[in-house]
Amino acid sequence: GHELLAVALKASGDAAGALVGFEAAMARGSKEFQPYFEVAHAAHKATRDERRQMTPAEARAIANQYERAIGLYPRHLASYENLAGLIGIADAVGEEDRKTLELGRRLFPESIVIEIGLAQLARRGGDAAGGWSLLERVLASRPGASAEGFEFARRLKDAWEHDDLVRRVDELGRAGRFAEAIALLDQKLEAGSDRATRQRLVPVREQLQAGLLSQQVKTALDERRWAAAREALGRLLESSAPPAMKSQARRTLAELDERKLGIAPVKP
Repeated sequence: GHELLAVALKASGDAAGALVGFEAAMARGSKEFQPYFEVAHAAHKATRDERRQMTPAEARAIANQYERAIGLYPRHLASYENLAGLIGIADAVGEEDRKTLELGRRLFPESIVIEIGLAQLARRGGDAAGGWSLLERVLASRPGASAEGFEFARRLKDAWEHDDLVRRVDELGRAGRFAEAIALLDQKLEAGSDRATRQRLVPVREQLQAGLLSQQVKTALDERRWAAAREALGRLLESSAPPAMKSQARRTLAELDERKLGIAPVKP
């Protein structure tokens, strides 16, 4: 009865009243898919309407409702596609999610959104190459793909490329390979990045540049190349290096001054 009333209210345009009815049907153990789908969809839509980022826990709870709906009625495309849209952020994704989306792919092979969900699952499961392969296949299908699905895939590609770049730059920085890390960032920046990407990457480049200059200072000091050490220290002080690093640079310069090291002799 609650479910029938909810369907009638939804048809009449009373979304809030319908949601109350669907929730009541769920609470009483409904065996129909629609209450679970409608309640999940309402929560999903609310976060978009509020323009806020859904938390992983929220995404997991909503994904569970979509999967419950699919379990009761496996031939509802929107349940699979909405689930696929949450897989990238939901907590604790795993085998049950994969099985559900694999079923959706068999039933709806034309859906690129389900394929994108499987790509995200592969990547989150540690199969980065498999995830990229699935995503590239989606992007290559553009002529027959939905505009919304293709835009989803394109945004995901940009995000993955950014994540992979940041991860590689971090690895190089931790290994002291600052010049290589800077070269990677410069390649990305010179290729043309949007404003938000530049705002994230430029400070990282500045940190790496400070690390490179500090490394050059140490190498020059170790090799007793005092003039080169002075030159690197000067560039470090002119850079956006952290205050602590600049303080150390000033102390090092003062020590070189005191010992008259690296100072060009005055011409007669």
